[in-house]
Amino acid sequence: MGLFSFTNIVLAVFTGYLFLVGSQIYSLFNPAACSADKGSINRDCLSPFLTRDVELQLKVVVSKSSSSSNAWKSGSTIWHVEEDLFMNRTLDHKVNVTLPRSTVKNGSLYAHIFLGAKGNTKLAHFSQATVPLTQYAVRQRSVVSLLDMASQSSSNSTTGNGSTAGNGSKPAEPPMTHWKPLLSLHVADTDMHFTRSEYPGDIHHLLQWVGSKYLPILYVNDMSVRQKDLVPVEANATDLPLKLHFSPFLLGRVRVWVSFATAFKTLRTLGFTDKDMDEIKELFNIQLHFLALTFLVSFLHLLFDFLAFKNDISYWRARKSMAGLSRNVVVYRCVSQVIIFLYLVDENTSLLVSIPNGVACFIELWKVTKALKLGVTWRGFTRLPALEIGSLSDSEAETQGFDTEAFRYLSYALYPMVLGCAGYSLLYLQYTSWWSWIIHSAANGVYAFGFVMMLPQLFVNYKLKSVAHLPWRVFTYKAFNTFIDDVFAFIITMPTAHRVAVFRDDLVFVVYLYQRWLYPVDMKRANEFGVSYDDDGSGVVSKHVSGEAPASSGKLKEE
Repeated sequence: MGLFSFTNIVLAVFTGYLFLVGSQIYSLFNPAACSADKGSINRDCLSPFLTRDVELQLKVVVSKSSSSSNAWKSGSTIWHVEEDLFMNRTLDHKVNVTLPRSTVKNGSLYAHIFLGAKGNTKLAHFSQATVPLTQYAVRQRSVVSLLDMASQSSSNSTTGNGSTAGNGSKPAEPPMTHWKPLLSLHVADTDMHFTRSEYPGDIHHLLQWVGSKYLPILYVNDMSVRQKDLVPVEANATDLPLKLHFSPFLLGRVRVWVSFATAFKTLRTLGFTDKDMDEIKELFNIQLHFLALTFLVSFLHLLFDFLAFKNDISYWRARKSMAGLSRNVVVYRCVSQVIIFLYLVDENTSLLVSIPNGVACFIELWKVTKALKLGVTWRGFTRLPALEIGSLSDSEAETQGFDTEAFRYLSYALYPMVLGCAGYSLLYLQYTSWWSWIIHSAANGVYAFGFVMMLPQLFVNYKLKSVAHLPWRVFTYKAFNTFIDDVFAFIITMPTAHRVAVFRDDLVFVVYLYQRWLYPVDMKRANEFGVSYDDDGSGVVSKHVSGEAPASSGKLKEE
């Protein structure tokens, strides 16, 4: 391996990148301040127009116009605070907003925010922000009882009045106006003096000036509203509730929000949807220290994913024999991975979850070709290609016998449970289509009883009294990621069944660890390098024989 091994280089690059990101985050929260000469601010400094101890007034106006000047003159005021308001205050307010007819008919409505000193009436001395309170979006899919839908369709076809689609789904609806029920307003609780040539460029569009002084930095947090929070504006709607929240925030956090708002625009150009953005928005509704921990855990997850992938590929590329490994488990994992991927796609799960599962599908398919020793042959006069499964060695045949025996025992209980759950869901749950019911039933079977299908490998280990044939380095990396997934299970939105399956993996790995302790390494068995050792580790006993399970460790003697 050596000091400059591939793994060490990856670790060094990862550590350097981590320190680089840490330094950039530190600079976000600690921008360069302008120095003062003997208590006076020099002319190269940008100073605040209002200091933190000045009493403020807040005014929120709604209008069909996106122009702040027009809203100031003719808009409808829904919230006006003039007493006991400072930069460090936190306020909440609820109001019902009357909707204009144009808004109900798929029009727009804007909120205009004005923040300035108490008693001020001059518009130029107010910090101003404009944000739409409406958004065009497709109504969320509705669910139906498939049996009721089928009986209704049958009844309609008998009377000649049926027009239900064959798959039970309704035609796609056009986008309609949706209401944003939350308006989060934030002011940077700072009166920092910036250097004219070095002030943060990412907040330039938030700075509003009175001469050479900047007004309070006002920011409307649009990331507090997610797609699932939007409320459809029905044709008979007259007013809708709106919650207003005003609070101070550190300048660094506002800069983080601005940076990610810019990143969101880039992600949309890459094909990410609003639902995918919602998963990231979840991270910004938590405390700063927890947010930092989440980013650190994300980096570690990425590192372990990469190392597990690298070692898994290396293990299976070098693997020539399936002795000690369950073929059925490899095939089952491939089928399960495909089912889970289709389930996540049907649930419109975030790309943060779907993309890694899609990549895993291709890896599992490749493993199946290795496990079954699949090859392509050309036969007959037509010379059409045909798949051919390789023959088994004696040790592989022994393993296959244990594997088949374990699966036969499991099938007695597994198949009835899966079919029973599918029937129960058909009777009592609702789905968007028959395809949705099929893929949900299959995925629930994988999630609920998937760990049972991992038992054949444990049974094979028990029969062989060995775990040396398993890729323990890959298991270790995946175990670390499993514990990390336990954290993400409560942060990223995902189906409940997928969340429960994360904790299921913890239990399975504990059983594997118990077997590793129970069956110590046999030094006389060949390892992955094709050599084995005598009882005291002082001599090479034999070269690796195809079909013999390798040992997992030992001290190699130079020949």
